[in-house]
Amino acid sequence: MIIYPNSFVLSQVAAAPSLEYPRICWDNILRNLTAASVSVSSESTDGPRDAPLRPGTDSFYEPITVPATWTVDLGDQAVVDFVGIAAHNLASVGGALEIRLSEDADFDSHVFLPGVNGNRISTPNASVWQVLGSLEIVVGAALANWTPSAEQALLSKWVATGNQRSYQLTVNTSGNLVGRTTANGSTIRTYTSTVVSGIGNGTKKYIRFVRNSATGTGQFWLADTPNGTWSQLGGDVAGVAEAVFNSTAPVELGASDAGTLLPAAGRMYYGDVRGAVGGSALERFYPDDGVDLATSVTSTMGGAVWTINQLGSPAATLKVRRFSLATTPANNKPLLFLDVERTVRFLRVGLTGAVARLPVISCGKALVMSKRIAGPHKPIDLSRVTEISGLMSKGGQFVGQSVRRRGVQTNVAFKNLDPDWYRTYLDPFAEFASTTPYFFAWNPLGYPKEVGYVQTKQDISPVYNEILNLMDVSWDMEGNG
Repeated sequence: MIIYPNSFVLSQVAAAPSLEYPRICWDNILRNLTAASVSVSSESTDGPRDAPLRPGTDSFYEPITVPATWTVDLGDQAVVDFVGIAAHNLASVGGALEIRLSEDADFDSHVFLPGVNGNRISTPNASVWQVLGSLEIVVGAALANWTPSAEQALLSKWVATGNQRSYQLTVNTSGNLVGRTTANGSTIRTYTSTVVSGIGNGTKKYIRFVRNSATGTGQFWLADTPNGTWSQLGGDVAGVAEAVFNSTAPVELGASDAGTLLPAAGRMYYGDVRGAVGGSALERFYPDDGVDLATSVTSTMGGAVWTINQLGSPAATLKVRRFSLATTPANNKPLLFLDVERTVRFLRVGLTGAVARLPVISCGKALVMSKRIAGPHKPIDLSRVTEISGLMSKGGQFVGQSVRRRGVQTNVAFKNLDPDWYRTYLDPFAEFASTTPYFFAWNPLGYPKEVGYVQTKQDISPVYNEILNLMDVSWDMEGNG
């Protein structure tokens, strides 16, 4: 089964070769790595971490408990547009799997902010942001400096011009968290944490500012994850019991006053606003909703469109580490994750739901054929091969049968290939096909379920057509379907 986001399909619609052309995913970067490259949350005695690096053996990775992560350092930057998973038992045990790719060891999607005015994340004013009573603001960030030389904004709905102020959350130069609200757009109520945050520079932390409209009391809370355990920072901060002004200001992450004040430097991971103490998010900014390097993100919660405002160099940049959302397969057939090319160094496979076995994990750059398959073709997923051993009595009576092996088998043919293209792209695959298993998808767009994890047992040799000055080639393949 092929899994890819809409962004990949849309980006490839006008491209040639299209998604209807076969993909051969054979150039596995993991092939030459060692166990030292892999780190895991846990591993069982029979399921060691390095098993997926040895796909030619009868071994597998198996954690002790879930959720679990399998992380590999590729050793250097590499171009990746596919991740393949095969011979797993996810469907049998009810497990789910997620793929993330990253340039560094941080697998959470975020926006890089350079700390320069004009660089920020923003969405226009809307009714969902107009919190009039009690207020909660939640932000996930890793500032380059949590005791900055100038105050930096985490989240704001705050424009001084025209007194369009509602609420604001910042970090001051001493390292205190600061929350501000106003009931009329001009009279500012300031809440400063009674102690400094103590967050290390570059450290990711989730911050919650709570302001109770009935009592005027303000509180600050810290957590390591958005759904983790919150610990109050310091004590309660007294304030004035009043409403929050309904301003026309945009909501911004990493800046205030329409990007003209308090620019933040670091990484922004998350932001939401809640209209009650202990309430749920009304709307949110969540980078996983977007596409890597895009300049806007549409919230899957409420449809808010966030703009990644960019100015100068380096500029604000959206970094989406998600390669796939959590997937619960309906069967144990091979999984092939496809996306546009990314230059990355780290791959992480996450397991949830149930403990599952992962014998084969592959990633790299897919070979995209320049032609469709020629002539009749038996789709790999439909071309089952079953070896049955029949049982007979001494008297010659049929008394049952047993299945010795199940698999898939097919062949493919390509005609009129450019000789230079063949030598550059297909021949490197042909050289290793008899010894290297690979993923084959004959029509990713039209038939995404028809993927095989296969091998070819004979050498692949092209036939040269002297009249047309082109090449034809065909070969057989068999394996898991």
